[in-house]
Amino acid sequence: SGLVEVKAVSAPDLEAMLSLTEDAKDKWEYVVGWIDAFAGGRNLGRGLLHFARHLEEGEDPDPAASLDAEAQDLPGTLFGVVPKGVMWRFLKPLTNRPGMRCVNFGKYIAGSTIGDEKTYRQPLAAFSFLLDYLPNWKNIYLPGGLIQHQSFVPVANAEQVFRDQLEICREHGMPSFLAVLKRHRPDPFLMSHAVDGYSLALDFPIVAGRREKLWSMVRAMAEPVAAAGGRFYPAKDAALPGEVYRSTFRDGQLDRFAEIKAQFDPDRLLRSGLADRLIYED
Repeated sequence: SGLVEVKAVSAPDLEAMLSLTEDAKDKWEYVVGWIDAFAGGRNLGRGLLHFARHLEEGEDPDPAASLDAEAQDLPGTLFGVVPKGVMWRFLKPLTNRPGMRCVNFGKYIAGSTIGDEKTYRQPLAAFSFLLDYLPNWKNIYLPGGLIQHQSFVPVANAEQVFRDQLEICREHGMPSFLAVLKRHRPDPFLMSHAVDGYSLALDFPIVAGRREKLWSMVRAMAEPVAAAGGRFYPAKDAALPGEVYRSTFRDGQLDRFAEIKAQFDPDRLLRSGLADRLIYED
């Protein structure tokens, strides 16, 4: 079947978010959570979780139809009328801290009342690529654009580290406009970011005059991750300090990477700005 069964669940705080995620990880094939990064106090880390599983044989009355490529295409209009390609223009006036505070609050209230504990079926593409419901969504961050910082933290330390990160954002006056929580499993790859734990991805707009402060905040958020045995997803990060990234590899991975690089590219002809910032100290 091209459909998945989805269940939506609200969580009043970060502890509940992680607990519900942990309970669901062996029962559902997909677990993803949205966090209202503007909420503080006892509501810090509140949000909504979506669990999904592939349908078993016989559950979909017409699996061939749901597996068809056209059935997986996201609709091009909202309510069958408004072209989605222009929707970002209506959201752009809300792309500021007061506006996004209202958007996040409204999303949580709607999800924790109307949508809480609801189960429904959805095409796999629609579940997996939620932001693509709004084509060109990144344009709402123009002219400065945005950065994303994603931390991966082992289970035992995740709640405290993510709590610290959300508080750091609030203290700096720059709560994340979009915060996404996921559960992960480790893998055997040399330079992998995966851990047996959670990740928290945080989106921040780049505003003229605040770039240096934003980069400083990213460092403040990254240091407790490294101290807790966590990792980072470098392909999503433009502000992570190289020394912090390198400190997360404690078992000789960087030395092994250097050996492979020296063997196949002794003159370091193949390089990137990302590698220069994160891996090479020179």
